[in-house]
Amino acid sequence: MKEPPTNQRTSGRVESDDAPESVVVDTAQAEQMTKSALKLAREKLADMKRFWVAELLLGNKPTPITFIHESDYRINFDYGHYRVPLWNSKIQIYCVKEELRIPDANPIIGYYRYNADKERQQKLEVPPGPKGITNDPFQRICDIRYRQATPADWRHDPYLVGLLLSLAQLQDRMALAPPEGTFLARLLVTNMTDLTNAYVYKADIPHQLLDSLDVPTRTIEDFVFPSIDYVVVPFEPYSTFADRVRVQLAGAEYFSPPGPGPSDQVSPSEPHGEKRKRDQE
Repeated sequence: MKEPPTNQRTSGRVESDDAPESVVVDTAQAEQMTKSALKLAREKLADMKRFWVAELLLGNKPTPITFIHESDYRINFDYGHYRVPLWNSKIQIYCVKEELRIPDANPIIGYYRYNADKERQQKLEVPPGPKGITNDPFQRICDIRYRQATPADWRHDPYLVGLLLSLAQLQDRMALAPPEGTFLARLLVTNMTDLTNAYVYKADIPHQLLDSLDVPTRTIEDFVFPSIDYVVVPFEPYSTFADRVRVQLAGAEYFSPPGPGPSDQVSPSEPHGEKRKRDQE
């Protein structure tokens, strides 16, 4: 898997999952949301994760979130004249319903089942030579490259930065947000090895950054690189997961009443990638 280049460091902050726990009156819907959250956490069939995410985001009515059909978009990372397809990552795209959009709070939402490590490994597998002869020396070199490219903690994988930037670029191409504004990219991430938590990555990306990716020779002195934070959203209690994760993805502006909710301690996470150091004026 070719990884998008990025000169950016995630500031790395783990926010609190302080979304309100709303009461669902519809008993059948409440039972379905509980089942869907449990399935998302424990489903052993990787391709079924997308189905349970759709149930949680769209089936918990009323919902401000809508699905963008795969036939309507192609997700890529664009840099100058280069275009890196990210179709193998199987990102599922959502957005806020057009009639409900708030101009300054209009995120594009993606779901990604983390498999960047496996994609890297597949790309670095050396095919057998003639008559099935293996090339062990070259494979050892590729194994070293794989270890160098794989972060110790998957949650700090630079590839996630590329996905967030790609979401913002897609939002721009589809005209889902004003071209001169800030693009709000939200990425829900799960991992087959983590049965406890889901993660919502957030980046508020200025349009100048997207302009600089389109034209690499453009100045980068007129904007500040955004920080990238993630919120740990525990699957349990399963009965409230749908409400909690939707608030983190769409924003509290689309849900009322706000109400109090549980708060986790805010702690720093390890950075990944690099950020250009700037003088603050």
